[in-house]
Amino acid sequence: MSKKRRIESIAGVRDESFIPYETYKRIPWPVYSVVIALAAWGAFTLFNVDSDAPAVANTPTSEQTASREAGSGAASPGQAVFNANCATCHQEDGIGLSGAVPPLAGSSFVTGQADVTASIVLMGVSGQLVVKGETYNGRMPTFRKTLSDTEIAAVVTYIRQAWGNDAEPITASKVAKVRKRLADDTAPLDGNRGIAALLTADRSSSTGSSSDARATSTTR
Repeated sequence: MSKKRRIESIAGVRDESFIPYETYKRIPWPVYSVVIALAAWGAFTLFNVDSDAPAVANTPTSEQTASREAGSGAASPGQAVFNANCATCHQEDGIGLSGAVPPLAGSSFVTGQADVTASIVLMGVSGQLVVKGETYNGRMPTFRKTLSDTEIAAVVTYIRQAWGNDAEPITASKVAKVRKRLADDTAPLDGNRGIAALLTADRSSSTGSSSDARATSTTR
């Protein structure tokens, strides 16, 4: 082999009989030691890890679940109903649209007698309506057929307690009584006039009053 290499280097011309070769070198023993150590470490890790540990670690505690729900900003049932049916017109912050849609925030129609608020949701409103000193003349649809008593109770309770409003909630059973009482009235409420009529008819059970409605009734 050394002779062939010598011939290749002396001639300076490629020798067709030259056969490439590699010298044999032993792998250093430190390399063997490292490979054996890594194999032993891998086997030890594979057979000594607790298979249940990851599942336990990924299972949240009840406290963690509550904390995540509180931090997620998840909507309440009433807010969910509001966002799906009312927020487009009244806006998510309840301020309405000036000159077009009356506000719910600070409205006495919302924070007054709960039966009246539920009646408005059930029957809808059409005609002139004065809210917080501003006159509106639009139309709110009825939700009599699209929302259940439970959903109406949830959304009425929500708007009565959101955006700074602070009024008592209403129950689904109370909404059911209002629905039954208004079963024969299919037309929407006639603005302030219709709401004032509701207050007059149910004055004996009223725990509050709508200042906007009373103002309109007084000026008529």
